[in-house]
Formats: sequence, C-alpha cells, structure tokens
Amino acid sequence: MKLKFFFLAAAASGVLVSCVKHEVIPPPKPEVDLSTSFVADTNGTSISYVNDVDGFSVETTSFRELQSSPQLSSIIYFNTIRSTNYSDLFKISVGRAFWDAVEGDLPSISQFKLFFEGMLTPNDPVYSDGALNGIMLEWRDSESNLWVSNENSPEPQTFTFTSITQESDEEGDYIKFTADFSCWLYSLDGLDSVHFENGTYISYFKNN
Repeated sequence: MKLKFFFLAAAASGVLVSCVKHEVIPPPKPEVDLSTSFVADTNGTSISYVNDVDGFSVETTSFRELQSSPQLSSIIYFNTIRSTNYSDLFKISVGRAFWDAVEGDLPSISQFKLFFEGMLTPNDPVYSDGALNGIMLEWRDSESNLWVSNENSPEPQTFTFTSITQESDEEGDYIKFTADFSCWLYSLDGLDSVHFENGTYISYFKNN
C-alpha cells in the first residue's frame, strides 16, 4: 500500500514539474550612447554645455533636396545643442552628401558612413557658408546674440573630426563624432566677431 502511494505521489509530482513554464527573457535591445558635450574658450571665457544638464538637449535634423534620377539628391545634416533654461545654443551644419533617390529618400547607411569618414584627417572639412561644401558653426550667447562662421574669414580657422563611428539602434542610424576646432564667428551684420579656441564637440548626427 505504501509502495502504491509512493508511485501516485511521484506521478503527481511529475505532472506538476512538467507544467512549470519557464520565462523567456528577451535579449537587451541595442541602444546607442548619444552623450553630448561642448567646450570652448571664447574671448577669455570658458563655456561648457552638456546634454541633460541645465536644461540642455540635442536636436538632429536635416535639409534634403530630392531630385528625380539620374540627377543626384542632396542632404545637409544639422546638430544643435540648446537649453530650455538659457538662451545659449551651439549648432553645427555639415553638407552636402549626394545620392540617387531611386535608392530611397535618404542615403544608405554605407553612404551616410562614407560621407563622414571622407572628412577625417587629412581631409579636414572647410568652412562653408550654408554648409554647401563643408561645415558651418553657429553660436547664440547668453545675451541672445547670434554668431556665425564665415568661409571668407581672414583669420586662421581649423576644424578636425578626430573620431567618426557609425552605430544603429531601433531609433535610427547615427554618426557619433568628436571634433576639435578653432575659428572666428561673426555677428549677422559682420561688424563684430568672437574668437573660439580649444573647442571640442562630442555628439552625433542622425540619418533622418
């Protein structure tokens, strides 16, 4: 009788064990680290902006001119760090990348990557008004004055991408970069200027 009870208990235990459902934990989704920081010295004053500090956040946009194939379409990429607490703003524009829109409304990931890799040293980008053929910098200071780079500046100016990395996640495709620069920025009327030295910007562009 005891033996019969043992087999019944074992059978019931087996049924219980077989009914246990194992939780399947999905692998973590890839997420690109989009940390951003900006530092520079201007007219003897150091300025620093960091994403998610003091209301600063980053916006990445673009301007596209789509053409019917076989004419090439073009795109200019924008990155802006601005604050909701202050008037300060720094913006970098880079262009233009060209591609055949028959392949899509945006450059492919490989085209996106090659465009930026083509500006690594020794092929440093030049300053270009409107970023039509290089880079353009804009800065709005704490008093809401807007300053813009000038491709025809008589003063020495440099810009170097020291690091370019392409990464993707579910939100999109990115170029993460580090850039060092020194330049003069000019008021919109061209009558005044500020000197940027020891500038370093760590941020990203999005292919959107």
